[in-house]
Amino acid sequence: MVFHKHPIYRAWIAMRQRCENPNNTAYKFYGGKGVKVCPQWGTFAKFLADVGEPPAPGFTLDRINPSGDYEPGNVRWASRFTQATNTKIREDNSSGLKGVSWFHRTNRWFVFINHEKKRVALGYYEDFFEACCVRKSAEHFIWSGPSPHLYIASLKDRLKAIPNKGLFKNGHSIKRKSKSVP
Repeated sequence: MVFHKHPIYRAWIAMRQRCENPNNTAYKFYGGKGVKVCPQWGTFAKFLADVGEPPAPGFTLDRINPSGDYEPGNVRWASRFTQATNTKIREDNSSGLKGVSWFHRTNRWFVFINHEKKRVALGYYEDFFEACCVRKSAEHFIWSGPSPHLYIASLKDRLKAIPNKGLFKNGHSIKRKSKSVP
């Protein structure tokens, strides 16, 4: 069989390049951090036999434990949503939640989410809990819903429906534009 024409072959090559080739742009996040490919997956046929075909188009190779190696039992085919939620928190993260960071210039929590290779700003919040709720809601809506623009509009509608008329205990109002720096 001619493997180089197999649709999964590219995933296998990319996996090995990330882990084994210091000239690969992603090496610093994989091989540079000690992530390895198990020796039995040195041939494509063995890799394909262990991993199998993805269940649907658009699924990509994912390590169940992001700190673990590429090896049987730690690799699966995952959807975009699963991939996005199965990542490590950055070392410089101050909040403990992806997409929520303290912005010193405004003394507020800045919330963002990455969607279609773009960073979508979701606003600045004085209240940490509110910032976390906005981020978690965005994850659910954007990664399993239609678009970030609809999410932002629906979030504003949901916040307006809160009995406190859109004012939070810290005095924050939802009427402020989400991208402005107060």
